[in-house]
Amino acid sequence: MKTLIHKSLLLPIFLVLPLLSQAQELKAAVPDTLKNPLNESAFNKNIMQDINFMVLGENNAKQGFAYEYDEKKTELSLSGALISSKYFLATVDGSFSVDEGTFIFDNKDGGSKKGSLSLNLFAPAWFGNGKFYPAIKDNVDSGKANRARYLNYLTQKELTQKVTDTLKILNNILVDLNLPKSDINEGWYGIFGGKLQHQNLMQTLSWFPTYVKKSLEPADKKDLLKFLEKYYKNPDPNAKYADYDTLLSAVKNGKQTTLIIKGRSEETLEIKVPEGLDLAKLFKDYDRILVRAENIEEEINDKQIKLFKDIWTIEYNTYFGLSPYYERESLDIYNNDSSIQTFADRFSDTKGDLYGIKASFNHVVTTKSGAFLMFRALADFGRASNFKDFTKKDFIYNTNPENIETGTMVEEKKKTGYFTKDGVPYSYGFLQKYSTELYISSKVIGAYAKIGYSKNEALVKKETLPFETGFMINVKSEKKSVVSILLFVSRDDLKVHPDLDTNFGFKIGLPINIRKSEKEESKS
Repeated sequence: MKTLIHKSLLLPIFLVLPLLSQAQELKAAVPDTLKNPLNESAFNKNIMQDINFMVLGENNAKQGFAYEYDEKKTELSLSGALISSKYFLATVDGSFSVDEGTFIFDNKDGGSKKGSLSLNLFAPAWFGNGKFYPAIKDNVDSGKANRARYLNYLTQKELTQKVTDTLKILNNILVDLNLPKSDINEGWYGIFGGKLQHQNLMQTLSWFPTYVKKSLEPADKKDLLKFLEKYYKNPDPNAKYADYDTLLSAVKNGKQTTLIIKGRSEETLEIKVPEGLDLAKLFKDYDRILVRAENIEEEINDKQIKLFKDIWTIEYNTYFGLSPYYERESLDIYNNDSSIQTFADRFSDTKGDLYGIKASFNHVVTTKSGAFLMFRALADFGRASNFKDFTKKDFIYNTNPENIETGTMVEEKKKTGYFTKDGVPYSYGFLQKYSTELYISSKVIGAYAKIGYSKNEALVKKETLPFETGFMINVKSEKKSVVSILLFVSRDDLKVHPDLDTNFGFKIGLPINIRKSEKEESKS
């Protein structure tokens, strides 16, 4: 059977086809929606920069240790960032009494007397990390924020495309000339990925160019011609090439030098280098764009963070801390035993090894105006001693008087030691401590309070309720963080009468580094 198409139907079909094509074009032209100021990866990096600053006072912690000796080289201190990644921060703090740079852990004779070492781990919580910024309308900074958001969008889109296109062209040229190329080295992502704020769910590269996971598509022939002309100098200076294929043929069919690369086994790789081809420049440009492509995420993140850093109105961060620690303490314990005749023998050099783990929950809110709020919940579990039950005293011993021509001579010996009234020996016990801290401050002045509970099984008085409160005065300084003078009143134990343990004083510094407002930081 034959299929017949009536001529009267052809006209409507030809009219409909352009309309369908136009509809497809309109559908493809739907604009992008700029939902968030930063892409997910940049936002997560910004959160980790905040945590780095709160812990170390710098946005980007440099990995490595700093050590410091005292003048006599008997005290050594260590500090530094062990690991600073996009998921967590690890630092080390230590101080040691050393002998010619050596610390001995043995707690018997010959062992070092004092020392402490802690490994500190910090990681953002999967909640309570975010930033507020001006709405698109009805805010004095709306225009500034909208401009920055658009520039961040362009940074992500155009910079990624530019690097992708350049890599695609150079990769294409190397393939066509049978020269060695490389594949994109994808990073190790996702193992610690977690929700940092409602803006995102986990670390992702969903916005990253698809060439990371897919093979590069062929580049445009016009772009290939333009690039290859930069690297090839024809022996005939008058030669002109109409297209890329013609130039490629001239390069490949010209005089060539053959090189053979041998591997460890009998494998070989043959490279034919055309005469006139600037191979050094080609390889250098290729390696440079390859490294840039592998690190394009970081480049875009840094540009986006910088563009928006002074536009945030309120920033809030929540992170956890975990710190295993070790401490060495020593004391000369005085033994009031009359049967011991020698003064020196009444002192026993006692060393104690303490260890445990500290945990913290930290929540910080800062505003563009310089006001801030800080809340901390802390816990400490470990092995403690009854060191606090000992009293420090200078013991003096006089020898028997000796008569000489000019009078009587008495030899006096003096030594500092520790003792307990009941003769309780040095001992260990389980320690558990809990405390909460709250700091609220404007740009200039604020208030704070700390309350806790401590139970040390080694002490005579095992349980205490320490408390501290006071005012903060934030002073000007050249530091990037807020410097506060704290005027305080403290109690060692709320269960005893205030007359017995009330202390007044002042101290400098906050437990967490608070970043100055952008205006204050620019002035300092």
